[in-house]
Amino acid sequence: MPLISNSYRFFSKYLSEYPLGHLQIGVFDGYCFAELARQFPAKPFYAIDPFIEDGHTSHLTNRKQGDAIPVQEAEFMRNTADLSNVKLFRQKSLDFRSEPGMEIDSILIDGSHHYVDVARDIQIMMELFRGKSHCVAYFDDYDNRVHGVVKAVNELLRNAKRHTVGRYEPLDGSSLILKLDFST
Repeated sequence: MPLISNSYRFFSKYLSEYPLGHLQIGVFDGYCFAELARQFPAKPFYAIDPFIEDGHTSHLTNRKQGDAIPVQEAEFMRNTADLSNVKLFRQKSLDFRSEPGMEIDSILIDGSHHYVDVARDIQIMMELFRGKSHCVAYFDDYDNRVHGVVKAVNELLRNAKRHTVGRYEPLDGSSLILKLDFST
């Protein structure tokens, strides 16, 4: 689902502290993703999205779960067309493999809202953050309406407690930002 502007502004303040690349899992129409990429033109921005409706944004796409969402894909392409620091992986995160030299220290997770998918997205995050002491993760839709997101993120909070350096909840109450240290 698209990020609401308060969450976007809150998260964008943190990105200047993280010099490596940024990965976003789930970009919908790419509007906020493109705005972040414009704000930080020297930083590589990677996006993973198969542009398939997960059932949580059907009210926006007018598509059923499992259907392609070509309008959102076309909007993403339009919103990012002028950005040389953007790379799209048009695939499910389950199929994602990082490229050699792909250094990530910030991630925004807003892909499928189903527990198994969010848990996989968190696994990708942990693999990309391994060995790094200064990382930030943004989890969108971290509220009681989206049970799969809440369950997977709460498991991360329990299991990776020693890696959590800071926890911030933007004013909108539907997202969570974690500062993380995976150096040990």
